[in-house]
Amino acid sequence: MNNLKDLLIDHFVKYLDDHAFIAIKISFSENNILRIVANYYDSLSGVKPQFWNKLAILADMFDKFELSFLEVEPLYNILRNLAMEVNRAFDKGPDDWRFLTDKEFAEDMDIVLKGKDFPAYEYYKKYSLAIEDTRNFIISKQRKINEFIKVDSAIIEQLSAIIIELSINKSKLLKLSKKNAAGNIELSEISVNISNIVNRINSSLTKISFFPLSSVFSRFPGIVSDLAGKLNKKINFVTNDNGVVIDKKITDSIGEVFIHLIKNSIDHGIEEPAGRIAAGKDETGLLELSAVQMGNYVIINIIDDGKGLNKNILLKKAIEKGLITQEVSEKMSDEEIYNIIFLPGFSTAEKVSDVSGRGVGMDAVKGNIEKFGGSISIKSALNKGTTITIRIPFQMILSQLVFVKLSQNSNLLAFTLDYIQDIFYYDNAIDKFEFTDTTVKFNYNDRIIPIWNCFNFKYEDVLEYNKAIIFSNNSSITALPVYDIVEQTDSIVKNFSIPNIKNKLPGNIIGYTIFDDDLVPVVEPEFKD
Repeated sequence: MNNLKDLLIDHFVKYLDDHAFIAIKISFSENNILRIVANYYDSLSGVKPQFWNKLAILADMFDKFELSFLEVEPLYNILRNLAMEVNRAFDKGPDDWRFLTDKEFAEDMDIVLKGKDFPAYEYYKKYSLAIEDTRNFIISKQRKINEFIKVDSAIIEQLSAIIIELSINKSKLLKLSKKNAAGNIELSEISVNISNIVNRINSSLTKISFFPLSSVFSRFPGIVSDLAGKLNKKINFVTNDNGVVIDKKITDSIGEVFIHLIKNSIDHGIEEPAGRIAAGKDETGLLELSAVQMGNYVIINIIDDGKGLNKNILLKKAIEKGLITQEVSEKMSDEEIYNIIFLPGFSTAEKVSDVSGRGVGMDAVKGNIEKFGGSISIKSALNKGTTITIRIPFQMILSQLVFVKLSQNSNLLAFTLDYIQDIFYYDNAIDKFEFTDTTVKFNYNDRIIPIWNCFNFKYEDVLEYNKAIIFSNNSSITALPVYDIVEQTDSIVKNFSIPNIKNKLPGNIIGYTIFDDDLVPVVEPEFKD
């Protein structure tokens, strides 16, 4: 090694921290100290990949060329930076050290190698700079993520209508390509590509039209903490949005609904610490807000482990206010009793406050939810807690649907995959059905389960069927014998936006889609408890 190379290597070693120096076991007796550094790859796993590329170029250069003192300054700069990269791999050296970019390294190396033929470096330079340019381009695009433009909602609605037309024609094209698959492979490929493009367009529209529910939920921990402190209650507030999104135009309205329900749960659901301890509970109450997407709906649960709703008090207050009669109250189910709190003018609050009692304004809450096609229901157990469930439909969403016919001449029905546990094929129908005087049940893998009487459909001869859809909601299971499984495909499901139409339809019709130019209802199964 000539004196200049010794000087440069000493410069490199001078900048190495003692820990890094010992870890890579540098030996001054070796011919090329940079190659020795490269031999201790495992010890330097914290450095960036570009470090090894630069090191390899320098090592080859030191082997290949005799260097002049004119090239010392740029090499000093390069070696000092490489030494600092080694130090940072061992968490040593200044935190604010700025490493050479590939472009800066190339500029210094161009000075060192001026007039020298070094193909390995030219190859490295070409591709490393191309990668750096690409990386800078991506970073510049990322910086624009928070740049927004305002778009009229009417334009989004028009775009939605166009996508529906695209989806219809996409389905037609896919069917046509399947019919001609053997004779026209190119048509099949084009139809699949167009299908993917339409799905991607719809996915992009989803990002424009929808808003992450996590952003709505993030507003509530502070509200819960403030109110719990004001009421001298201890509350563990848990949220789980499961990555669910909702339509942007309802985010403000639904946020206010959640605030009202959360306040009611804290004020009149969860007890004070002393009351909870006396009831055998932990002094800290649990309030949980969770969301999940099921088919065309977002289902939100607000759960507290408080004292629950007292049916006797609800009935007494409703009778006192003239909202129901004593005779009617005696025939009401638990669900009907709990729904009393949604009646206009109902309240169990003994005094008016800024948070009020469970029931004040609940008719307005129900009205707001129903305004965008949703529903609200309550389940409660005395001294155990209350669960409020809100179901909010998507105005439009791309879903995987199964299209079926209940008989040869019946109209199509569509089901989302969310509740479908199995599409069950069988040979001997007589072994699959159990008949009594009033019911027919289905034998599913040696388990006798109820048959869903979908829209009171009358089977002419169920024994002629050889397939059934098995639906499950984790707690219940039911079977639906079907005449034909027509198709399973991606389709756009739209909600019935006009309340007067929606209210006249069966409750388990959750929307509609288009199939072969026909309007097809999208149906949610019913389960027997």
